[in-house]
Amino acid sequence: MIHDILVTHDGHTTSGIIGIKCMLEALSRLGRTDVVLRMLIEVDTYPSYGYMLKGGALGAEPATTLWELWDGDQEGPSMNSRNHIMFGTVSSWMHKHLLGVTPAAPGYAAVRIAPAGISECALLKGGSCNLTSASGQIETPRGPVSVEWSVSAAGSTCSRVREGGDAELRCALPGDAISYVDFASFGTPTGACAADGSGGFVRSGCDSNASVANVTAACLGKARCSVPASSAFFGGDPCYGATKALAVAVRCSKPTTGLALSLNVSVPAKSTVVVPVLDPASSTVTEGGVPLWQAGGLVPGVAGVVAAKAVAAPWPAVEVQVLSGEYAFVSIALP
Repeated sequence: MIHDILVTHDGHTTSGIIGIKCMLEALSRLGRTDVVLRMLIEVDTYPSYGYMLKGGALGAEPATTLWELWDGDQEGPSMNSRNHIMFGTVSSWMHKHLLGVTPAAPGYAAVRIAPAGISECALLKGGSCNLTSASGQIETPRGPVSVEWSVSAAGSTCSRVREGGDAELRCALPGDAISYVDFASFGTPTGACAADGSGGFVRSGCDSNASVANVTAACLGKARCSVPASSAFFGGDPCYGATKALAVAVRCSKPTTGLALSLNVSVPAKSTVVVPVLDPASSTVTEGGVPLWQAGGLVPGVAGVVAAKAVAAPWPAVEVQVLSGEYAFVSIALP
């Protein structure tokens, strides 16, 4: 299957609505999330999700919802919806594997969070799969489960959130603090967080002139800060009617050539959080800036953390047992 996708068809599927569901699940069970991401991110020719997103061969109708057919731009109106769930299994795949959220007990009485995209692409391969961040939320009978993760250089961090969200920024190393704001724009910035943490962001014509000053005032000198993506915080709406976002990239005072994984979770019940590391014996994991795991063992005393252990499969990680609440884990991978 992998050879057929990557070699025979150059990153494309030959599946329809039935096969695509099985294929995405099978690839992740094989530990090949990187193959799925190549299909989702790098490929935009027929047949692919990217083909829909760019509006087909002519680019005349960029998709904002899923098409019923891979080649919806080439077919007539009969049985050819532009808002159809036929290929919608990719959304559940993103929650189950990119965010890694699965129920560990009926009704989400316990939750397991093990984001595959971090380890199989972003962390172990240095962001080679063109994925350096993911975020999302699932409503459960116990309450919402939210996950946000990003990988960047340990001496810098960045975030991009939609209006109404909060950009979470933190320095990876204990005792570190934000020292400089490289980029800040509340409006309609383009780009995404890069693997080096610099943020591949570009300003647009819609940009609050208070962006840099307000982020600097909120974050400078702090180990972590939360910046609301709201018109109220930035002193007004820079572009009425537009869908706005906040993009921020900051530098910390302790530069390093290593990588840092930021994994923020909010869980309504006792949960297991699998924090990927390069090597459990030598890696450091912090929660809220406080060391949680060092020198191959648990550092006791972190609120809400019940236990932690090293695991080797499906990837090297520290498996942390937590009570309900909000947690901000940072895994530091130094060369």
